[in-house]
Amino acid sequence: MVWSSLIIRPVITCNGTCIGCPWTSSTIERNILPIQIFERLYKLIIDYSFDESIILCPNPYLHPKIRYFISKLRDLSRKVYTLSPINQLRNITKDLVEDIDEFVIVTSNYIELINEEKYIKALLSHGIENFSIYLALKTIDTNIENIVSSIDICRKYGLKLRIGEIPYSYMYILDLQRFLIERGFEVSLPYGYLYGYRAYTAYIDGYRVTILTKPLREECRKLYLDPIGRLYKCPFLSRYIDLNSETISIGSIRRIMFSDCPVKYNLQDYIPAINISLATTDGKIIPKDVLELLEVLMHTKSFRTACELLGYKPSTYIEKIHSLEKRIGFKLIITIRGGNRRGVTLLTPEALRLLEKYKSIREYISEKLFEGKYRNFII
Repeated sequence: MVWSSLIIRPVITCNGTCIGCPWTSSTIERNILPIQIFERLYKLIIDYSFDESIILCPNPYLHPKIRYFISKLRDLSRKVYTLSPINQLRNITKDLVEDIDEFVIVTSNYIELINEEKYIKALLSHGIENFSIYLALKTIDTNIENIVSSIDICRKYGLKLRIGEIPYSYMYILDLQRFLIERGFEVSLPYGYLYGYRAYTAYIDGYRVTILTKPLREECRKLYLDPIGRLYKCPFLSRYIDLNSETISIGSIRRIMFSDCPVKYNLQDYIPAINISLATTDGKIIPKDVLELLEVLMHTKSFRTACELLGYKPSTYIEKIHSLEKRIGFKLIITIRGGNRRGVTLLTPEALRLLEKYKSIREYISEKLFEGKYRNFII
């Protein structure tokens, strides 16, 4: 299935908070793709119909040029999508999103969703429903709690959830399909493309989500325009043609778009895998798998469900936790036996304190490992 995508990045940097994104900056970018450059491309490709157009994080979103780009992209493609960091959610109004098919809110952590929940409710209360949540994961060594907790919020408001890599930022493949199948989740065959990525349907904790992976090389038909007027086949390549040049033609654009993709994505790139265990003061080890189980259990409050989400055998892990409790000298979980909460499994105060320590260490290491490490583009 050949799929054509036109990707526009109007600004060089973005003041979003997505962990690991190479485009993050503490300031708002005021230099935006010149209209005359975009007009030149528009006139050359006006007779071609793209399946979709994607505007990557056009911050500031309120800039009048952005609305102009959207109106022109409407002429060039069947669908128009705009991606934006979650901290821009509070700036969105109904008139800003009425001309696009989907406003995609990008976040890297469910905590950000919780913090912005009041703005999600505000959008819905004003009749704005054409937006989705994109959970951008930086490595396959991810924690299931981030996914499950994001699903919980999306389920609460009936939001579409997409899960994939940080959009157009890495050369390696984030093999989410295999990650989920290995944990026993139902993942469909690819049903098409979305935002230039190959799209799958998965059911996680009973909720339908869209999984996005890199496209097959032979099916990739893209054009990528950067903020200073350079046109690439895609954001991962260094070869481009300059729209400021007087010699550019529709023929040269076609050669880029329909050329074979030279990128060989690395399925298993050499990237840091975070593996954290904790130890008590007398040297007793609380291993990573138990910490991950406690993390998911805090959310599900069902031992069996937490084990199923992680692909663990419940009988094995209840024995493992009981054995660990005896060694460390305190309880990690308690199960309520009666009342209207019968069967609910909760973490003890000691386990909650342990888990907070684990999560803070993991987040600190993650931020230090990935901040500014993967800038793959030429600026």
